[in-house]
Formats: sequence, C-alpha cells, structure tokens
Amino acid sequence: MFASFPVASLRAYEALARTLNAKEAGKELGVTPSAVYHQVRMVEEWLGVPLFFRKHRKMALSDAGQRFYSVLHNAFLDISVCVSELSPKPQPGTVLVSMPSAFAEFWLVPRLDTFYRSHPEVTLQLEIASGPPDLSREARIDVLICDVGTDTAGLVEHALLTENLGVYGSAAQVARASYVPSALLALPEQVSPECTSGWPVWIRAAGETWLGDGVIWREYAQPTLALQAAIAGQGLILASTALVSDSVAQGRLMPYMPDVTLAGAGYLSLTLPGRERHPPTRLFLDWLSEAFNSAAPHVSSTLWRADHC
Repeated sequence: MFASFPVASLRAYEALARTLNAKEAGKELGVTPSAVYHQVRMVEEWLGVPLFFRKHRKMALSDAGQRFYSVLHNAFLDISVCVSELSPKPQPGTVLVSMPSAFAEFWLVPRLDTFYRSHPEVTLQLEIASGPPDLSREARIDVLICDVGTDTAGLVEHALLTENLGVYGSAAQVARASYVPSALLALPEQVSPECTSGWPVWIRAAGETWLGDGVIWREYAQPTLALQAAIAGQGLILASTALVSDSVAQGRLMPYMPDVTLAGAGYLSLTLPGRERHPPTRLFLDWLSEAFNSAAPHVSSTLWRADHC
C-alpha cells in the first residue's frame, strides 16, 4: 500500500515546509540545502503539483503545498507522539515560539529557567514577532503568543494570561509624583482621547488633576522602550501588571496609586491544529499554562473595565 511513498523525500519536504529555510531544513536532516531542494522536487514530480512559490523574495507554500504539509506533518506528529509514549526516556525536541518583544523580555525569558530545569531535553527557539504572523504560511512556528484580540481563526487557543494596567515608576518618581508633575511615558495610542485604556482614562479614575499642570509627555513607539525608560527613572508609565511584575519584585519599579487599575487585554498562546500533540510543544504549552495561571493578577478595588485601544 505504501511502497510507492518516497519516504526520504517526504521527510525533506516536511522539514522545508515547516522551516521555509533550506539551510535550516538541511541541518535538521544532516544534508545540504541543495539535497533538500532535490528531494522536494522529487515530491512535486511525484504529486504533479507545485508545492512552493516565491513571495517578496521569500519562500511560501502554495495552497496544495499547505494542504499536503498539514496532512504530512500530522502524520509525523502521530509517529512522534507514539514514540514518546513507547520510549522509556524523554525524546529531545525543539519548539519555535513567536511573541511580542516586551512579553519576551519582561515576562517569558526571566521564567524560562523553571522550564529548562524540568525539561532539559527540550530546546526553545524564541522569535520576536513584528506583527501577528499568518501561521498557515509560517508553518515553522510551533507556538504563537500574541495580544488578546488578535485574529485566531483556524488556530487552537491554549493558555490565557490576564492583566491589568497600572501606573509604575522608579522609587524616586513615585515619591515625587504626588506633589510635583511627573513626566508620563506612553505609547502613541495611550495619549489618544479615543483610547479607553489609556492615560486620560486612568487619570480620571484616579482623580488626579495634574494632566494639564506642566506634565511632560514622552512617547515611545515600543512597549520595551517605554518600560526601560521607566526603570531608568525617566517618568511614570501606564503598563501591564504582568510585564512589570518582575521589576516590581526586584524593586526597580514601584506602583503609584496601586488601587487604581484599568482592565488590560492579556496574552494568548496559539498553535496550528494538531501541533499541540507534538510532545515537546505539549510540554511547553503545559508549562506555560501553569505559569500563566500562577501569574494571574488580583482584581484591585478600583478596576475600570472597558474596551481597549
């Protein structure tokens, strides 16, 4: 029944379709990139349809390629799961995780030691996403962590990290903020009157009066930059309780009026259907779910719930 299957070529195709990089696929298989391309051409000739095309100088899967990859990848996943269940020792593996830069720097990376202590056989490859990737085209991504509200059509949702938004600053900034107008650090959308989870809303909720009394606005394009500026003592920041939790625990940031917070959006982990069955990916998702649950914020006494920017 399966005698005509070009097994070696199918392995090469699955690796190239998943990584979209011949060099990376070749390294995984122990062959040269040209050997990978040769094997993939054999699969295309065997099927009689093109499986890849070039898009903006990058390799992408054709519709037929995406359909065949999904079936083939799930078949290999079934084999991997079975091997993991039958084998008396853990199977090594790599998990590629894509996420926003601020989440990586201020939440995930500081906690990874607990994952590696429990699962030293698993290697995590972390990738910073410049925007929500299309997992149907970015098949190499095992786990996507993104802001709640991202389009998740066709994806499997896993753990949710909830958050509030509060105001934080260095000890010196917090001490002087109650009697001297402070610089306010903000993302561009946080100063817009239309933003229902921005600075104007927090100021009204707090009953503060210093918005128009000499306050200095300092805008940053990225959350990572604004958080670093706050840690350096350059002003107060309206930030995610999840992202500042370590900085607060270490004394680098302190809350200002901690009883006044806004409802934040949070973070969500996603996979393509079936990818969660890959044993190393399952281990990471289970660890992430437990970490998210333990990091869930307590609801403060003055929590404003509204739609977000």
